[in-house]
Amino acid sequence: MTTTRAATFVLLLVLAITVVGCSSQSTAPQSTTTNAPSSTSGSAGSAAQLGQQIFSTGNAADGSALPVTSGAGGPCARCHGNDATGMVGPDIRWSVLTGSASSSHAPRFPLTSEAQFVTAVTTGQAGGNALRPMMPHYQLTAAQSAAIIAYLKTL
Repeated sequence: MTTTRAATFVLLLVLAITVVGCSSQSTAPQSTTTNAPSSTSGSAGSAAQLGQQIFSTGNAADGSALPVTSGAGGPCARCHGNDATGMVGPDIRWSVLTGSASSSHAPRFPLTSEAQFVTAVTTGQAGGNALRPMMPHYQLTAAQSAAIIAYLKTL
């Protein structure tokens, strides 16, 4: 029991340091997708570009921070790494999430569909299993969800 508490404390301490150290990056300048409408993503390329922006900055197409119902929010890259291969959080490249590729940082609960991914990101549940408490629950539009998925599929 003491070892579990110590490990939990260390994990929370690392997360707190990461959040404090990276919080100034969540308002990074926008890329060329700034004027893209959030309700439609256009081509797969523009969807992936918007997804990269959301992943890297935690901001919607208009530059506003993505709202969350739980957790600190911010960019996905803060915990999952700039290339989504995992840091504090697991490797969330699409091929790893769906189990078609392996990774030493694979998530505890693989996902089998885009709908499961959206549920995981918005509710903290993956296939009926609770994700770690530090995972924010984002409020995403369908276009934002599709854009993030399109981006993760490029990695």
